[in-house]
Amino acid sequence: MHRHKLTYVLISLVAVVGSAAAGAGCTVNGKPLLSLGAQTPAPLAAPSGTGSTGSTGSTGATSAGPVIAPAPYTWCKDLRDDPGASEASDLRRALDPEADAGLAVPVIMQALCYPREAARGQRAALEAARRTWMQRLLADERDWATDLVAWANLPHAGRMDALQHTVHPRPDVAWTMTGPLDQWALLHTRVGDSDAFALQPGAHHYIADALPLTEAGRLAFIERCMFEGGTHAAMRPVEWAICQPDIDELDVRKLAAEIRAASDRALADRMAIRAATSKVLRHRGAHAAAVAQLVARDPAYANLFDLARAMRVEWSFPIPSRIERLAEVRVTDDARARGAREALAGCSERIWPLFAAAVGRLPAQRFENLRGDPARAQTFFDAAIGAILQDPDAYLAANALLACEGAADHLLAALRAGLAYWPGFRGPRTAALTVFRHVNLVPDQRGEQIVIPQVALPLAIERRERSIDELRVTAVGTIATVTERGDIVRVTFPATSERQDQCASRRTTNRISRIDASGNVHYESVCTQWQRVRVDTTLRPVDVPRRYAAGLAPGRYVSIIAGIPEAVWATASASAPIAAFGALLR
Repeated sequence: MHRHKLTYVLISLVAVVGSAAAGAGCTVNGKPLLSLGAQTPAPLAAPSGTGSTGSTGSTGATSAGPVIAPAPYTWCKDLRDDPGASEASDLRRALDPEADAGLAVPVIMQALCYPREAARGQRAALEAARRTWMQRLLADERDWATDLVAWANLPHAGRMDALQHTVHPRPDVAWTMTGPLDQWALLHTRVGDSDAFALQPGAHHYIADALPLTEAGRLAFIERCMFEGGTHAAMRPVEWAICQPDIDELDVRKLAAEIRAASDRALADRMAIRAATSKVLRHRGAHAAAVAQLVARDPAYANLFDLARAMRVEWSFPIPSRIERLAEVRVTDDARARGAREALAGCSERIWPLFAAAVGRLPAQRFENLRGDPARAQTFFDAAIGAILQDPDAYLAANALLACEGAADHLLAALRAGLAYWPGFRGPRTAALTVFRHVNLVPDQRGEQIVIPQVALPLAIERRERSIDELRVTAVGTIATVTERGDIVRVTFPATSERQDQCASRRTTNRISRIDASGNVHYESVCTQWQRVRVDTTLRPVDVPRRYAAGLAPGRYVSIIAGIPEAVWATASASAPIAAFGALLR
């Protein structure tokens, strides 16, 4: 029953039409509009210390009566006095709700700690603005007295540089060991080697699924969704739908605690993520309005959001068979992130049985009437790879196997080609992309289209080529004998022969045929006598790895490409195979 859960979700949800109502109390897909992004940041706990009279929204208005400015702040003793920082014009700009943090916060601090003529009578407004910025920057009184004061003491250029600072993830750290700021940097920062996994198209969906996601990592994923949304406008609905559950789940209190706990990181690192948080919180309402307008316009867009939420629920409780495969993919993902070969030691012995078991649970009818096509240079693997791509368990096992072994043989090379441009099922975000490809939603408005972002994921850690494998024997025919020889199984074929016409005698003419690179002249030759002979056409024996020998037996029909059995049929005319990809089918 578990194995059909995803299929059930696809079939049942593709016909769902989401609804949205505008105005007060409107909903999107059955959820209040505010859950898609409140107009104001969710209030933090009231600041501890003197003057905590209530929480404020983005406009600075209090939720519990008028703001009462506290007595002199204890943090003022650590703030450097800057006489030129609180002129009247600066103060007006600082109190503008849309002001930039780099301008507003230092001026507010100077006006509160070192009030001059321009700040006279403005104390309550300044305190209200301070509390607004505390919410936007996820700072409580402790953070204000430490990070914010230290940042405000920097020269103006230094303050601006900190807000725009590029935070790099620590190199060669396993994804399962990344801390909150490393996760934010991994998903937020895109600089470095162009071949790096994190820089490939669609990698942010994969990485977000692979990480034990912190709130800082979730913030970076939301940033990419809100402010990029794909290179094409038609991709935005897809990106918005996939990140909507993350917007709903973002916990700013946990995020504030993660930033505060990153005391080992540079001040600029912490200020950069605070600035990013402020940007997300300030745009959350506008994003919610855009989403509401989108889903109200066409049921196809509402369905995107419904399907994305369904995938989030589906992957919140992975079925038992999937847990073991997810664990192996986690190991290979960590090895990829660390660049450590020793992390892959013994991976084949663990992963191959998982792959064979996942393929073995696929019904034989799934491969019915699939055969290679020599005229089009297409093998059985090429025709049947879709069965692996579309099954979550088989995909995860193939993902781990490819990362473990690279494209070391014909099967693995086929998996590399198939998985590289497929979102797959690493978690709910990649699964949503895959589902979107299946359901093919089309907006009602003529000319509109929903574009699914492309992916390019180099899952194979070792970049092995197929040149050696191509020299191995290829054979398609009925099996005569199967003999085990240690780790190798030898397959032979029945003796066959046919009569052919062959030239028995030739004569060289004086007509030039060609001149080779050494200057030698070659003359044409013509056959002067033909004879009919019997020629042995028996297929050469093929040695195949034992792990691919499932289903091999005398009398059965097999397709072996580059030394790897692709599939085995009971007879040459059977429509469905009894074994494929090295596994017996049910």
